[in-house]
Amino acid sequence: MALTSRWKIPFPDLLDAADPPADMQEMALALDDVMKDDNGTLAARPAASKRGRYYFATDTLILYRDNGITWDAVLPKNCAARVQHSATVAIPSGAFPGNWVTLPWDTALFDTDNIHDPSVNNDRLTCRTAGYYAISGHVILTNNSGGNNRVCRFRFNGTTNIGEGGWAQVEPGGASAPRLDASMPYYLNVGDYVQFQVAQDSGVTLTTFLPGEEFASFEMARIA
Repeated sequence: MALTSRWKIPFPDLLDAADPPADMQEMALALDDVMKDDNGTLAARPAASKRGRYYFATDTLILYRDNGITWDAVLPKNCAARVQHSATVAIPSGAFPGNWVTLPWDTALFDTDNIHDPSVNNDRLTCRTAGYYAISGHVILTNNSGGNNRVCRFRFNGTTNIGEGGWAQVEPGGASAPRLDASMPYYLNVGDYVQFQVAQDSGVTLTTFLPGEEFASFEMARIA
């Protein structure tokens, strides 16, 4: 009698007549024990207790492995977003290091995890899946020879500076537009957010360069 388990493996699932060889029955029982709770919502995932079984959360799109005590994510979903703005942004001059301007972003080039909202708090990239993220941002400002500083930074949850880039205490000169870049890895929990800010002290208001991802963009991607 040919039997096929619900996992499409030619072993019985032990709900049929037990006439195949005993060693195949034992293997089928082990497979069923490992795989029987294979998918469903994250809330419906059973408690970890059987080392080696897997569970795919259909709402978060993450595959988990039971280590006998807790569930480990072994195949996390792709979590990444890259955004830009469709209009120039004015950056008033101010005494360094104050007068930071948080850049808004109204266009998502891609967003795989609802990280960016173009309408509400569109200056934020918000974590929806906890993990380590590679965060980067760049912007080009109009040129001006005044002042000494053209700087950018990442702001974490609106309170903490976690990384800076650009020119500081260096004469920018007026011949070319300053290019400001910053990048860093950082651990984010669900609900944490990051903003990209710019400051300058030229003595006049500067603007971000022409719209386009090559001139100004902000992105983050989950790496672990």
